[in-house]
Amino acid sequence: ESRWNFLFAFLALPALLQLCVLPFLPESPRFLLMERRDEAGAEKAFRAFLGKKDVSKELEEVHAESRAQNTLHMASVTELLLNPALRWQVITVIVTMACYQLCGLNAIWYYTNGILRDSGFAENVIPYIVISTGGIETLAAIVS
Repeated sequence: ESRWNFLFAFLALPALLQLCVLPFLPESPRFLLMERRDEAGAEKAFRAFLGKKDVSKELEEVHAESRAQNTLHMASVTELLLNPALRWQVITVIVTMACYQLCGLNAIWYYTNGILRDSGFAENVIPYIVISTGGIETLAAIVS
């Protein structure tokens, strides 16, 4: 418990690295065209990324994507529930997420060290068990 600051510093390193490097990374041509409406910047970015002078085809594809995106209608939860084709999927997702929150997994993770200590595991082994369990859970989530 006395070395929490090292753990914090270890976790802060990627954020600091991103903070230092991000200003030097180029903007995406799609972002420049669709969000900032910067046609010249998008054309310049496409030329830099693709290494060719004629990027009119790529620009037209992004324009078509932008037009298609602007014609989309965002449905509300009520509209999704009223649509018979989507109702069952929406209810399944809601029930799954509610069960995940209500199953007590966060409490189990919070008390894992104490549970393992009370079960008779040695103090120096407990962190490895917890890390292994978390790794297996992460691997299972990735595989599924």
